[in-house]
Formats: sequence, structure tokens, C-alpha cells
Amino acid sequence: MTSLVFAIVLLLTPAAGQRKHVEPSSFSLTGAQSGIHKAETMVIRDAGDWTKLWRRHARGEKAPSVNFGQNMVVVVYAGMRRTGGYSVKFTGMKEQNGAIVISAVVEAPPKDAIVTQAITYPFAMQSYPRTTKMVTVEVTDKKP
Repeated sequence: MTSLVFAIVLLLTPAAGQRKHVEPSSFSLTGAQSGIHKAETMVIRDAGDWTKLWRRHARGEKAPSVNFGQNMVVVVYAGMRRTGGYSVKFTGMKEQNGAIVISAVVEAPPKDAIVTQAITYPFAMQSYPRTTKMVTVEVTDKKP
């Protein structure tokens, strides 16, 4: 299942070399099933790449509308997991030394959780204010 969450845009411009928290933009989507099965991260900056990604991700479904004049979409795929209960969450965005660093975490279910006994492919997508700066995505695993 996927959920759509809207957030307010807040972009702060820090002095050079300073770290400053930047809030995400208007599009957020998470889920446990995707047509993309390997672990990978992507930064999508235009409608053409978004359409290509969406065809791989959700075969047959129309891609959600994103204003790429103002936004970019960061995507994290966790790869195959042997059970349900895994999730991918964006945890922050900061500007550091002239580049943008976006953080995400892949959370495992608690050891005593009752989970679906099925292969899952957890993912998260989040739009952020468009930038021409270098963007890196740091993904960490969070185990129970």
C-alpha cells in the first residue's frame, strides 16, 4: 500500500560551509511493492526521467504530477526483503559545503513483530526544492 503525504516547502539558504536543515517539498510516497527490485537511489530532475522511472516502478499506472520547474524527486529503493514490515523513510536534508545531502533509513521490523510472509520491495519517494547543486543520498539500515 502507498500513502500520499503533503508537506510545506521551506528553503533556507545557509552561509558557505554551514549545515542548514531544509524541509521537503510537496510529494511523498512510500510502499512495500515496486517493479524495481534492486537497492538503488536516484535523483529525478525532469519529467522524461520521471516517466521512465514510473514505468519501471508501477507498470501500467500513470505517474503522479510533479512540477520539475520547482522540484526534484529523490527515490530510495531498499531492494528485496524476505518479509513484510520493512520501510524506507527520509530523515533529513541539509546543505553542506555547497552540496545537498539527503538522509534516509531502511527500518527493519521488530524481532517479535508478526509480519507478512511475502517478498517485498520497500521504497520511498520525496520531492525537494529543485537545485543545480550536487545531491547525495545517504541510506542507513536501522535494525531492531
